[in-house]
Amino acid sequence: MFKYIVRRLLYAIPIVLGVMMITFALFYLLQKPDAMARRILGPKASQQAVDNWIKQRGYDKPVFVNLTKGANPLDSQFVNYIESLATFQLGVSDVTGQPVIERFKEGAIPSLTITVPAFFLGLALAQSGRFAEARNLWADLLQRAPAGAPWCGDLQNRLARLDALIAQQQRMQGQPGTMP
Repeated sequence: MFKYIVRRLLYAIPIVLGVMMITFALFYLLQKPDAMARRILGPKASQQAVDNWIKQRGYDKPVFVNLTKGANPLDSQFVNYIESLATFQLGVSDVTGQPVIERFKEGAIPSLTITVPAFFLGLALAQSGRFAEARNLWADLLQRAPAGAPWCGDLQNRLARLDALIAQQQRMQGQPGTMP
């Protein structure tokens, strides 16, 4: 079991790096830093203001590897991106100028304090065979979910599976398959 866990953790490293490379590349494919600076600063922004905005955010550095003679080859945007993600130094939003971690705390922490306990309580109820109680808890959680919450799809799938289990349980007990 220990070898399995270690192997899975080692498999996660290239997957995480791959996802990071894809998101980093998409950032540059969708919008170049110069265009982003002009969009945020406005169309009448001077070239000096655009250059300052780009320099403040480190977008003036080489993208993947710094090949400048005498410079640190790891002083690049991609390496800085990986380093900041690994240390949870998320910086400031390019759009609002607010610290990203503060925006994260504003939205994610309250959401997690509601959803995580309810999800795991429902999971425990389902594991103990109390399917109807788990279904009611998760259905209530789904109703209170914010619009577009990324976990809603997974919860809907779990509710559908619980409905099937409840129907099967009722058929085995000889009851008609009615849902709550």
